Amino acid sequence: MFFPFWKVINFAGVISLNAINNEEKTAELDYWIAVPFWNRGIGTEAVKQAIKYAFEKLNLEIIRSACLAKNKGSIRVLEKNRFNRINEFVFEDGKFKGEVGYRYQLNK
Repeated sequence: MFFPFWKVINFAGVISLNAINNEEKTAELDYWIAVPFWNRGIGTEAVKQAIKYAFEKLNLEIIRSACLAKNKGSIRVLEKNRFNRINEFVFEDGKFKGEVGYRYQLNK
């Protein structure tokens, strides 16, 4: 059966809390924002809401994230949300193999 869509909904991106460890009270934060939605504050607000949920609802104490060193927008999103850069690394495999990345951490 065919169901027509009368209104197109734009997909802005995704955000997730992964590798949740309830004993250590930690999680990894990952996000991606579609290019047409860059520079609108969407990533910053999504990360802000994920932090609130992680600290208030999941009772976590540490959130970690990482991004490419050349991804200025992602760096800005994390730093605007009070994440601290903890180190630099090189991706060892996958799509970004050989590229430099930054690890970030936010403590409650």
